[in-house]
Amino acid sequence: MLIPFWRELVTYANGLGIRKLCLELHGHQKVYNVESFVRLRNAVGDTVGVNLDPSHPLWMGADPLTAVAALGPAIYDVYAKDARIEAEAADRNARIETKPAEDIATYRAWNYVTLGHGHDEAWWRQFCRALAAVGHDDVLSIEREDVALPPIEGDAQSAVASPRNPTRINSMIFARNALTALALAVILSGTAGPATAQGNLVVYCTVQEEWCRAMVTAFERKTGIKVAMTRKSSGEFYAQVQAEASNPKGDIWWGGTGDPHLQAANEGLTIEYQSANMSQLRDWAVRQWEQSKHRAVGVYAGALGYGYNTELMKKKSGADPKCWADLVDPRFRDEVQVADPNSSGTAYTMLATIVQLMGEDAGFDYLKALHENVNQYTKSGAAPAKATSQGETLIGITFQHDMVTFIVDGAPIKVVSPCEGTGYEIGSMSIIKGARNLDNAQKWYDWALTTEAQSLGGKAKSYQVPSNRNTKPPPQAPDFSQIKFIDYDFAKYGSSAERKRLLAKWDSEVKNLPR
Repeated sequence: MLIPFWRELVTYANGLGIRKLCLELHGHQKVYNVESFVRLRNAVGDTVGVNLDPSHPLWMGADPLTAVAALGPAIYDVYAKDARIEAEAADRNARIETKPAEDIATYRAWNYVTLGHGHDEAWWRQFCRALAAVGHDDVLSIEREDVALPPIEGDAQSAVASPRNPTRINSMIFARNALTALALAVILSGTAGPATAQGNLVVYCTVQEEWCRAMVTAFERKTGIKVAMTRKSSGEFYAQVQAEASNPKGDIWWGGTGDPHLQAANEGLTIEYQSANMSQLRDWAVRQWEQSKHRAVGVYAGALGYGYNTELMKKKSGADPKCWADLVDPRFRDEVQVADPNSSGTAYTMLATIVQLMGEDAGFDYLKALHENVNQYTKSGAAPAKATSQGETLIGITFQHDMVTFIVDGAPIKVVSPCEGTGYEIGSMSIIKGARNLDNAQKWYDWALTTEAQSLGGKAKSYQVPSNRNTKPPPQAPDFSQIKFIDYDFAKYGSSAERKRLLAKWDSEVKNLPR
């Protein structure tokens, strides 16, 4: 049915003088990739071409650069739109996604994002070179489907991020309405906007995606500095900074548990810096800076704990859990989720907390018993909170503020501060040694310690306690005065040698045990 329909449509279009009809190759259509398009084109002729939107092959798992080479002169139009794979959800659920694109909080497997928020400038330069190699020398149409940024802000960031000349993009910008197009044209012409361009900055961000983006947007608007941001967990960024030591790609590492920051400081991967805003910080934030020999500073604090799905718990016999000891109860077999401490700072904080609370031998006996009840070791420390909110697991071990995020949205979760006591994180910030944009990294560092910046957390539904004394914690944030904290030894358990030793022991004695 498809080919006869298109033959008839092509004949009709040609009769009206139309010589080009464009198809977008999308996973929810019959013609969705290079192979299916070529089959159609061979059957109906070269009136049919491709409107190439690289975000579509990206989320489907194909390579747009390979697609460009294969399609060649069949490319009639090109969209400049990025896509980012959300690894945690994609690894669990695959990339076929049916959740609404507008609801990024549902932990989709992939999202459409502004240029530079999925793939860096180097990738987009490769894409443009691939187009040039097959003879395509035309405009890139910016299609804005990034729901996390305001329309003008997203379009402006895409235009600035594009390797093509912004004046060429400005002449054909895709906009939702004339007002957006006009305002964007003014921004790109340099006659209006938040600030003139002041260089670049590469930020490695280790808080929730919504908070990362809010920080980037506010900083760019304030300074005019173009930010390329990547979001990963603490352990992943520590490994990345270590791997890139001889050729650093990042400038500043913002957020995430303090232990990997301390380890990076200990290994000389980050540099000393003293902000003029240090006097505004709480004592625990300054202690982090002192213990790291001025290489990491506290930006927020969060209490470790766990949460359980109250609806699922009603189906269980026995009392509700209140302590760490309760989590090894056999009735919770395959009902507990926690991250892998090798990739997650949250899970490493739990590992170090249990060792300090119980002693190393008893602590590892506990972790072995807990292992029997764990259904999954996730990559991200916040993932168990999402799984608990959706009923995918009964219990999730996370920082308490991660659970609060879902409670605010109506999830049936009860947060527990374990009765024996618990550890906590000092979310930290470090400037990477060899940063190519050092001046701009220092500007971010100084700004991130201000009340202006730290107040963005609560607005982005992140409920940590800010390090600036003048920044009021969000009302939903866990009340530290009601939590029994251990005397967490950040210096010891943040040291490179101790962290490596504990992780190696956990791998050999806990992770590899059968369940």
